[in-house]
Amino acid sequence: MASPSSSRIYTCEFYNHDFRVKRLYEIAFEILPYVQGKYRPNECPILVHTINGEKITNGRAVAFTSKYDYMGTSLFNILLNRVSYVATVEYWFPLCKIPAGLVDGSIRVHTTDTKDMEIVFLVPTDKLPFMEATGAFMYQYTMVSRMNMLTPSGTVLPELNTPVTLYQIGEKFKILQDNTTMMQYKIEGVTTFREMPFNDILQ
Repeated sequence: MASPSSSRIYTCEFYNHDFRVKRLYEIAFEILPYVQGKYRPNECPILVHTINGEKITNGRAVAFTSKYDYMGTSLFNILLNRVSYVATVEYWFPLCKIPAGLVDGSIRVHTTDTKDMEIVFLVPTDKLPFMEATGAFMYQYTMVSRMNMLTPSGTVLPELNTPVTLYQIGEKFKILQDNTTMMQYKIEGVTTFREMPFNDILQ
């Protein structure tokens, strides 16, 4: 893992479970130089400056990352003074390369009723969502790749350019429609990937 190119202050949202209550925290931190041999490959030293706007005096902490097939490496959680804060979304860790073709807001979708398209990777378009008569919201994405559970780890996935529609009912995406074949697939789960927001000066 390389050292950061600047002392940017990243501000991300996390949660932890305190007495079975899920609490949200906004944590501002900078990434410190990586020391070979002192940390595992999925660990990186950081300095926490504030939590929910309150300054932290002893803010040295460790950030833990997770590596996904195709979707790159993301921030998983931060361990500060024996307290673990888990990221609310998959933030791409800035010291690692974002996979080509993916942008902020790209998603990984798990479907349930097909064997040849169990996981798909989508990037958002600039089209606004549309609400149909049933009350479902329709979001336009581009499918850039897909895989099934038998795809070997590390495989270079075929590049696609397929327009798809995601149907959101309530707060969750329920249906994925391939706009070229009009086939629809039930959605089991969605994971959103975002770039870590930053400032060059601590607010």
